[in-house]
Amino acid sequence: MTFGSTVAARGRGRKEVRYWIVGSDEADPARGRISIHSPLARTLIGKHVGDNVTAQLPGGRRPSTSSR
Repeated sequence: MTFGSTVAARGRGRKEVRYWIVGSDEADPARGRISIHSPLARTLIGKHVGDNVTAQLPGGRRPSTSSR
């Protein structure tokens, strides 16, 4: 995953969620546009499809698998 990537992720038993990694000025989390500086984006950068990742987020740790 890199800047500008659209990422589909699925956590344990949860539905697929899509994120688009964008610049800080374009971020709009409600629309799935996450800042490249966000904890989730920093966790996803450099990962590949099928990688299991665990993001340390303000609400706690969130494990997921990248699917796109």
